[in-house]
Amino acid sequence: MPKPDTNFQKAMSAAYTLLGSILVLSGLGYYLSHKYNNIAWLIIFSILGIIVGMYELYKQIK
Repeated sequence: MPKPDTNFQKAMSAAYTLLGSILVLSGLGYYLSHKYNNIAWLIIFSILGIIVGMYELYKQIK
């Protein structure tokens, strides 16, 4: 039985972490922007999602 490719697993984990943080925080921002009728929530949480995702990506690469 061949060993699993650990580089592929690390790459998939990093991709899911980055995508997940962006989608979850942007979704929260979308919900808050519709609830309070203010687009600033969407922008703030989308940027926060990108920052958190990039930080987690950096931690996994390092």
